Amino acid sequence: MPSNLIRLGNKCNQNCIFCTVALDNERELSNEEVKKKIEFLSEKGADILTFTGGEPTIRKDLPDLIRFAKGKSFRRIELQTNGVLMSDKKLACEIARAGVDEVLVSLHSHRKRISERLTNVPGTFDKTLKGIENLLELDKRVCISHVINSLNYSDLTNFVKFVKNRFPSLSSFYFGFVRPNGNANFNRWIVPKISDIDFRIYGVFSYCREHKIPFSVEGIPLCYMQGYETHSSEVHRILSEPVFYMGSGDTQYDVHKFVIKNFRAKGEQCEFCFVKDICPGLWKEYADIYGTEELFPVFISKEGITKDVKERWVKWKKRQSQKS
Repeated sequence: MPSNLIRLGNKCNQNCIFCTVALDNERELSNEEVKKKIEFLSEKGADILTFTGGEPTIRKDLPDLIRFAKGKSFRRIELQTNGVLMSDKKLACEIARAGVDEVLVSLHSHRKRISERLTNVPGTFDKTLKGIENLLELDKRVCISHVINSLNYSDLTNFVKFVKNRFPSLSSFYFGFVRPNGNANFNRWIVPKISDIDFRIYGVFSYCREHKIPFSVEGIPLCYMQGYETHSSEVHRILSEPVFYMGSGDTQYDVHKFVIKNFRAKGEQCEFCFVKDICPGLWKEYADIYGTEELFPVFISKEGITKDVKERWVKWKKRQSQKS
């Protein structure tokens, strides 16, 4: 669900070939700067706070920052990580005890060779798996973040099967279609055409639904999510209250609106679509590569999707309050 983000910096212990922030001019925030941003968000009544990077776990003060945030008004504290350093049980315990509620762990293939080709760091695949194991043993909710790209799209369903078989207590999956910016701008071969792989995308959606595996999706327009629109994280963001994005640069108040206005693209045919107001469209960089011709209007009820999304949001909040 939509969260307020604090980007701690861009330093990372991996170098993913599709990383969207690797080339950003974000400096590392000091401990004092982060705490001021936490205070600001707390005073604004923010519901959920997420620490992101770069890689947050390379910071020695991360447990301190989580503890500080836990003492504020947030209902949930989340962490985005590649999980590599979580393979150290001592660090995993420190972060868990500090008060993090859910951890989003990046894992982009269940095949070691492909995973480490994507992350550019040999030896990290097994460490990420160990990190996930440690977090689950500490009773932390873990969501797997999986970037769909040219090297892994053919194995999406097998990936879910592998991960759920190894870690049955995982909370959910987050599928993000690769965005052609940052490192991916220099590796455009990593970006498949959505219309060429839609049967693989629908395949994993269908498998997750059939096996009651919670999942959400980012970066795929609604014409390629028919029947699964309520799983679009971007639809949830469009329909939710504005959230903050805070890093070393300018603060974005309504970051999702800012992104859609400045970084998304649609075709002329989208004007006829019934759900155009709640569809994010394509990444502009993707449209620069492939154009927008593969988009097509759909004629389903926007109101029905909106109603379903809001009902899912209410149910989700109820489940989270029961778990707290």
